[in-house]
Amino acid sequence: MAEPLSNGAVYQSVPESYVLPEHKRPGRSPPSSAAAIPVVDLGGDDPDRMAEQIVAAGREFGFFQVINHGVPEDVMGAMMRAAEEFFKLPTEEKMVHYSTDSTKLPRFHTSVGKEQEQLLYWRDCLKIGCYPFEEFRHQWPEKPAGLAAALEPYTAAVRGVALRVLRLAASGMGLADEAHFEAGGELTAGPVIMNVNHYVACPDPSLTLGIAPHCDPNVVTVLMDNGVRGL
Repeated sequence: MAEPLSNGAVYQSVPESYVLPEHKRPGRSPPSSAAAIPVVDLGGDDPDRMAEQIVAAGREFGFFQVINHGVPEDVMGAMMRAAEEFFKLPTEEKMVHYSTDSTKLPRFHTSVGKEQEQLLYWRDCLKIGCYPFEEFRHQWPEKPAGLAAALEPYTAAVRGVALRVLRLAASGMGLADEAHFEAGGELTAGPVIMNVNHYVACPDPSLTLGIAPHCDPNVVTVLMDNGVRGL
């Protein structure tokens, strides 16, 4: 069974198993600021303009920041606090959810799949099935106490934002078929799965990465960070 990074240790150096080959290391150079990540204001009153911005950002970057999205600050704060509290739990309590099976929910694991990897990445992760609520609610971890209470309002609010972004993207691409967004439609029927990533303080970030280059296998990924630079 793999030892998680969030085990209470304060790392003075990067363990050898996490040191990437030189050609894969991020190095010490600051990231380029030549291309700023696009910002889309969802609080505007011009849906055509928002749709145009989303489509342009999707084509050029595949990623953009949304502001005035309508998810309440207290809902986001409760979710972030609950996530942080989970990784502060004693190792034996987190490991109740540990699995090497990538299909298991909920699933706690370290790196990406430590037993299968030759290169290890600097993260621990809790993967949770969130929506439909009636399908996943009974699986939610009991500890920390605030996690289950935070999941439902956060998931409902963020799912609403994701569907709004999808509608705007569809509009911007000239796709007017509302059937995709009806209950049980192609863009509403899929589950909402949350990855709660935790990156322990790293003594030398030039030697390792938190996660490998990858493509998410879903239509939309909504990312909330805790203000730490590097995402």
